[in-house]
Amino acid sequence: MKLTTLLLGLLLTSACYSQNTAKSTPNTPSESPSKEELNTIPSASITRTSAGSNYTYQFVSNRLMSPERATRWEDRFVTVYPELVSISIDSNTQEIELVLPDTHSTGELEEMVARFGYSGYQLTN
Repeated sequence: MKLTTLLLGLLLTSACYSQNTAKSTPNTPSESPSKEELNTIPSASITRTSAGSNYTYQFVSNRLMSPERATRWEDRFVTVYPELVSISIDSNTQEIELVLPDTHSTGELEEMVARFGYSGYQLTN
């Protein structure tokens, strides 16, 4: 019994060693992107206009929006963000239009913009 256990242990050890050596072969830089490229998430460039007691924010989505996905997101956003007056997503141009009351916080806007694949935003006007 001890001999069987010893042989089984040696077999498992050699199998683990061979898997680890196969995984430890270095990749060339052309095979995988660098960590800096993976961690770079752009900021949204947003146009803001004021109309009465509301602000309209327009920007292009960093996520691909199919017509079905755009419709689902429009329905979901109004439920998740009750302070949102309206949202419009054009799946052809990928343009997003958010209408928020003038009492909204920058944190709320930043959270909404982040859902479209951005790390933050900057106003262009």
